[in-house]
Order: sequence, then C-alpha cells, then structure tokens
Amino acid sequence: MEDPQPWNEKTGVGEIRADRERDAGEPAPGSPLPSLDAGIFAQALEQVADAIMITDTEARIIYANPACTELFAVGFDALLGQPPAAFGGESLDAAFYHDMWTILRRGDIWRGSLRIRRPNGTWRDTDATMSPVRDGAQAIVGYLASMRDVTEIRLLERQYTGAQKMEAIGRLAGGIAHDFNNLLTAIMGYTEIGQGQTEDPGVREAFDDIRASATRAAALTWQLLAFSRQQSLKPRVVDLNVVTLSASGLLRQLIGETVRLTLRCQEEVWPVEVDPGQIEQILTNLAVNARDAMPGGGTLTIETANVELGEDYASTHLGSRPGPHVMLAVSDSGTGIDPEILAHVFEPFFTTKEYGKGTGLGLATVYGIVKQSGGFIWVYSEPGHGTTFKVYLPRVDKPVDWVPRSPVEREGRAAGGDETILIVEDDPAVRALTTRILEAAGYTVLQEGDPLEAVKLFDGHGGRVHLLLTDVVLPGMSGRALAECIVAREGLSPRTLYMSGYTREAVVHDGRLDADVEFLEKPFTRDGLLRAVRAVLEQPEER
Repeated sequence: MEDPQPWNEKTGVGEIRADRERDAGEPAPGSPLPSLDAGIFAQALEQVADAIMITDTEARIIYANPACTELFAVGFDALLGQPPAAFGGESLDAAFYHDMWTILRRGDIWRGSLRIRRPNGTWRDTDATMSPVRDGAQAIVGYLASMRDVTEIRLLERQYTGAQKMEAIGRLAGGIAHDFNNLLTAIMGYTEIGQGQTEDPGVREAFDDIRASATRAAALTWQLLAFSRQQSLKPRVVDLNVVTLSASGLLRQLIGETVRLTLRCQEEVWPVEVDPGQIEQILTNLAVNARDAMPGGGTLTIETANVELGEDYASTHLGSRPGPHVMLAVSDSGTGIDPEILAHVFEPFFTTKEYGKGTGLGLATVYGIVKQSGGFIWVYSEPGHGTTFKVYLPRVDKPVDWVPRSPVEREGRAAGGDETILIVEDDPAVRALTTRILEAAGYTVLQEGDPLEAVKLFDGHGGRVHLLLTDVVLPGMSGRALAECIVAREGLSPRTLYMSGYTREAVVHDGRLDADVEFLEKPFTRDGLLRAVRAVLEQPEER
C-alpha cells in the first residue's frame, strides 16, 4: 500500500481554484485569491464541529479531529491504527461493512448511518459520509469520513413516531368504546329487566353471571376511554403526598407480603390539579405490574418530589414541558423490561403476561389518565435492574381543596313519575330498552330514532313534553342542535338530558356540548337512568 501524499504546504486554495478554472478553459481571475498553507487546513479540520476521520487504504485510522475523539469518547492514540468497525460493536454486521467498502474502493461516495459504541457501553447515532481521498495521479490513497451526531434527533423521531401511533390507536379505541357502550347498555338493561321478572333461582343466577360479565366489559371500555383521554374526570387540587398515603393501605394488600412497600415523599410538595381517584388508579396499576415483575419478592418504592424541568430536558422528552412539576415515581427491583418491549408498553392490549393474567390495558389506562391530566409519563428500565415509571404533573397556584373521604355518597332515589319524555336515540336496542324502563316506571314515552322526525313528533304531540332525552351523536342533526330546535318552539321548553357512549369530557372537548349540561354516560343501569331522569325533572322550570 502506498502512503498518502503529504499536504503541499505551498499550495493554497486560491491556486487550486485557479488550476481548476484553467483546466476548464476559463480565465483565471485578474487578482489571485489569498493562499492558505497546510497549517490553516489542519486548524480548520481541528475546529470542525462534525467528527472528521481519515483512514488509509486498509481502513486503518490515521487521523481524527477533536470532535471525532469526543464522539467516540476515546483519545486519539486509542483510535490511531484501528478500523472504524472496531467501534461499531454488534450494531452492524460484516455484510454492511463489506458493501460500504466495496462502494468506497471503486471510487464512489458512501452515505448512510453509523452507530458508535463508546467504552462505557452507550451508543451514539451518526449520519455519515465517506469519500475516497486521491493523490495528484487520481489514485486512491485513503478515505475521509464526516460524521454528525444525531442521537438526540433520532430519539425525538422515535418518540414522535410513537406518539403519532398512540394518538391513532387512541382515536380508534375511543370509537370502539363508544359503540361497545351502546351494546352494553342494552345487555345490562335487559338483564336487569329479565332478572326482575323471574323467581327461578337458576335463571336469576344466570342473569347474575350475565350482569357480572357485562360489568367487566364496561370496565374494559372505561380503560379504553381512559387511554384515548375521553373518560370522565373530576379534577381537584390535591397534595400528592396525601393521595399516596391514602392509597398505601390498598397497595400493601395488592402487592402481598413478599414485596416491601417504601414511601419516600418529599415534604410540602406543590399542589396539582387532578382527579384523586384516577391517581389512585395509576398507583394501583403500576403497583400490580411491579408485583408481577417481582415473583420472588422485592421492593416497591413510591416517591414524590418537586422538580423544575428545564428546556434541555423538554427538548429530548417529547410531550414534556419546561417548568415546575410534581413527580410521582413508582420503582421496582424486578426483572426489568427489554428495550424492544419498552417501546410498546403503553399500547392497549400489548402484554407479555401469559393468557388470562392481564388484558394489556393497565399501562394504557395510566398513559391516558396522565395525558388527560395535563402531565406526561416516562419509563426507565434495564433487564435485570428493575423499572421506574415517572409521572410529571404541572404545578398549580391554587390551595388544596381535597381530603380523603370514607362515607359513601347518597345516590338519590331511583323513583319513577308520570311526566312525558321524548327519547331520541338512533340505536334501536338502546331506544327500546330506555323506553321499556321509563314506561315501567310510570312515564309516558315518545320515542324516535331520526332527529327530524322527532321534531315532527314533538310538534304533533297534543300534550306537554317534560323532558327531552337525546343521544349526542345522531344522523343528520346533533343532539345539541335538536334541543336548540325544540327550545325555539313557543311555550314551555322541555328540560334536556343528553346521553352518549362518549364521555362528557370528549363531547365537550369536541364542541358538541357545553360543560354544564345534564349528561348520562353509557352504559347505564336501570337505576342510573331513573335517578338521572328524576334529577333533571325536579330542577326548577325555565321559560
């Protein structure tokens, strides 16, 4: 192998440019450009922000600038004489390097991505360009590589792609939950009716089983709505330490005697505005996952702390925002999570547990609750070294207004009445069930599936309509538009109760309803429907 040609210290950029112009048949400029000696060239290479590396024809490193030694996290002497492949670890196979060097040795430029493994085991991603270096006779005497560290950019790209996928899955999950809630409303309602019309113990037991299964299905739809950030929240200004301590008794029962629970709560954490019940749900789901990751026992640690997130952190953690937050961290000493699995842990129905041991909705629920609460969640894990989930919730400048309560709130009476109710629901099964329940409770019911026909039915009814019970999403006209159309009629307008398989937060966020309307969420039970109807009917009259 021939040694590379030394730099010609008497040749400057101006002279090289002039030579090129003469070779091209163009006149050289009248006044020569100032020349640069080899020392200036060397200084320029030393100060380039990108990593620059030069190898000989046998792919041995003969030069590396400071940016290159910083990228590789080794000194120049450690690089000298080594092939670049020695720092790629197992990220690229022999076939990759063979193809790359084939392109370079035939005189072409290679462009691609290279991963650099540092001595401490961490990886850096680079966009690289490698070019042959030729002497005056156009013979290849070496190769020059320019590498730009794009590790943070690649991380953000992966986070953004993952966030887009989660958003798409969330929209799908919300739509499925809405349709499923209509089905569950009919199943649960007719189960209650059937159970009330039989005295046969075997039949009543069968109805109990149906209702129990429907209730579990309703819980699954709730989790789907939580993931898609469409579940009902009741935000309060809380102290996370109080919420954590309140839930600790239940958590100890869930994790069992082989797992030790440790609380590390910072004194006087800032207030946050969340639904305390949903925070308990987060703690419960994370604790159960941690227990399953420690089959032989271990330690579950829950921490709270005030943290001030900076711009640097927010720039590398998609979905986060700089500013004051309260951190809620749940850590275990369990088996850890493989990197391939870590990228999917928040996806609904993704689970590594054996069949029958989990639905794959626990972490999806946590993700949705955190997002809907205005925060974000991050997970850190290595196989064999445990896992930590960190939830960050934004600080609010409001006084705490929540304390744990144990008494069960009164739900009100599930009584009937003799008023007239107009039901507008496009799902025939839900409409028939609702009509049957209300008529059995003594109400006079008018029912229609098409909103335009419902207006005609209202206009043609000779008596008073006391309540409009309407679905939010209807064909041709929304429930809100239907209510406004009926309200525009002369006379005493009926009160309105909206119902939907979507949650109040979802329809309010989409602008379909105002936040203060009366709302009944599907699936509902017989008693739930009757209580909601009675509560609206007993409100003061409005003209």
